[in-house]
Amino acid sequence: SGALQRLRGSLAAALGVAEKRLELRKGRPEAEQIDDAFQEALESEVSMLRVARSQLKSQSELGKDLLQPLTEARDEVQQRRLTLHVDRTGQAWPFLESVREREVAAERYCKAAAGTVQDVEQRVEKATARTVAAMRKRLAETLDMRRQLEAEVKEARTAIGEAERRLERMQRRLRDHP
Repeated sequence: SGALQRLRGSLAAALGVAEKRLELRKGRPEAEQIDDAFQEALESEVSMLRVARSQLKSQSELGKDLLQPLTEARDEVQQRRLTLHVDRTGQAWPFLESVREREVAAERYCKAAAGTVQDVEQRVEKATARTVAAMRKRLAETLDMRRQLEAEVKEARTAIGEAERRLERMQRRLRDHP
């Protein structure tokens, strides 16, 4: 169905983004390569997206298997349309019953596919939300750490500047007192 295909496409895109994030994290310096909540959320999201994509592929293949018999039944109904009401061979009712069975099977498939789509969409939304929350938290921690380091660097520079001024004063005093 169209919804399955669209969702499969969006899953492929989401999977590509999550895999790229993992790849970028692997490129970090060794000291920064830690398994934090963001890493775990990304790995969980990638795993879930792969499973969901596989489920949608299976569901889509089931739909394709149902489509051929429905198409054949539609074509046959079109051919028999003008003669079904006058059929005296007794084949009309069994034929119509087989068409009805195909329709019922297609309806069941559509309900199952809609349920699968809804389930996958919910799981993707939750996994993405977990990843985004973990990423935001990690970014906030990194930004906080950066601010702390910058403050420490500023403090160290101030202390070094003060030490250099004291050293200059001492050197002047020493020169002035032979």
